[in-house]
Amino acid sequence: VVDHFRKACGAYVMATTHYSGLKVYAANEEEVLNASVEFDEKTLRPTYRLLVGVAGSSSGLEIARRFGISDEIIGAASANVNDSSLQAAEYLRRIKNESEQAATLRQALEEERAAVAEKFASLEKEAVKKERQRQTSFQAALEKIVHDFEGRSRELLATVQDRSERLKLERETQRRVAELKREAQRAASTSRGREPSAASTSTSSRPVRVVREGQVVTGSQATVASLKVSGQDLPEPEDAHYVAAPGRDIAVGDRVRLSSFGSVGIVDSVKGAEAEVRVKSLRFREKLENLELVEETTPLKREGGRFSKLRPTSNAALQFSLSDDIPRSELNVIGQRADEAVDAVDKFLDASSLGGLSQLRIVHGHGTGALRRAIAELLKDHPHVARFAAAPQDQGGSGATIVELKQ
Repeated sequence: VVDHFRKACGAYVMATTHYSGLKVYAANEEEVLNASVEFDEKTLRPTYRLLVGVAGSSSGLEIARRFGISDEIIGAASANVNDSSLQAAEYLRRIKNESEQAATLRQALEEERAAVAEKFASLEKEAVKKERQRQTSFQAALEKIVHDFEGRSRELLATVQDRSERLKLERETQRRVAELKREAQRAASTSRGREPSAASTSTSSRPVRVVREGQVVTGSQATVASLKVSGQDLPEPEDAHYVAAPGRDIAVGDRVRLSSFGSVGIVDSVKGAEAEVRVKSLRFREKLENLELVEETTPLKREGGRFSKLRPTSNAALQFSLSDDIPRSELNVIGQRADEAVDAVDKFLDASSLGGLSQLRIVHGHGTGALRRAIAELLKDHPHVARFAAAPQDQGGSGATIVELKQ
């Protein structure tokens, strides 16, 4: 009958029955679905739940006995039920019980998983907070050490009368400050690399798994997914959007660009023809003639996954390229005197080392070779330099020098 209406008439059919053969028929037909109404096996009362996909077992005889039908009639009816039907009914009851147990277990596991994920997120948040506090304290202590060192150095340099000797000591001071900063940054990076694993292993020897949109992922993947959803991204370079300001005298609090290596800083003090400029946590003393007054403008937009900027300078042309590739930088000292070029290259090396660059190109031209020899003499014993050599022919040949920095 069901086949007739399904196939001949193309009708949707809902059939209710206690006939076991129809239940087997539904299980074997792809376009037919079993369903059953649930009864409490102990009280034989309906629970009013529809179990889709599960064939129910008949409780008609038990319900008849509960309604007062005589045992004689029920016994006769039971005798007419064959063994295979009884076995099928018992099998269906067992499947239903196991399905209920599995559903209960699955719900308990989901609740436990959610609790573990919540605990993990709380621990991770606390670990990040403590790490930030530690980094803040560390940075403050470092800045105080560097500031005290520079103060002592200035006091000592003030007592030196010979100009060339004073310039030499100033370079040595800046070099040592740069080394201290670089070593501290390396130690901080190493510490940051270890901290997350310590937080993760404090509560479990393996990653905690959570469910996100029906997929099983680790806690770290869930965090990355959350960041993507919220639209967070890395900040753009801080000094990538400054232009020259209208000409006026430089004063305390102004933003200026150092012509020696292109970084933007804030003027902390002005004394005579010199100013003290703070670039992040470092401070430099520079002549006013080597400072360019700048003002903030609309930030550069990222195009093709790359930032690029050419910063104008007065005596030395310094180019930075921030991209997805290995960073490269270039300093052009053509036309400068040897002592000016050596001073510019020395500051350029310090800034490049702090910026994490690994390879530099210094353009000095051919000329008489005086600039090349003076720069080579500086590079030979410089603490940031691992090795240096003349550039390949397609990059300037002997008119330029390629420098590899220590990592």
